[in-house]
Amino acid sequence: MNHPNIAAIHGLEYAVVKFLILELVDGGTLAEILKRSGPRLLNEALGVMDQVAEAMELAHGKGIGTPRYMSPEQTRGLEVDQRTDIWAFGCVLYELLTAKPALSGKTASDTIGPFWGMSQITMRCPRLCQSGFAV
Repeated sequence: MNHPNIAAIHGLEYAVVKFLILELVDGGTLAEILKRSGPRLLNEALGVMDQVAEAMELAHGKGIGTPRYMSPEQTRGLEVDQRTDIWAFGCVLYELLTAKPALSGKTASDTIGPFWGMSQITMRCPRLCQSGFAV
């Protein structure tokens, strides 16, 4: 994939473990940035999410997903469509606004495990107004 908001993949290695060789991008991960400087203001978060949406459109066409942002149907191996991207988009926006991941676990299995065998998912939404967010 070639997109300004997606790190280039330079290689995939199969040794004792599988790993990707990615482009080095300055600035840190989303988690590192949020830990260092806290939640983003809504306007800033929406600007970032505009860039994320463009990158997700390309990644969706390639079938790429990350457990922390995968929709329930995707984690269960069911058919996915654009709604899966909307789920992931919401997870990233939640993280930008709260500085906490919407879903987390020590391992990928811990993160997506609660979705296995469930037919309906309910997530709590933060009370942004009570959290001191400025628009």
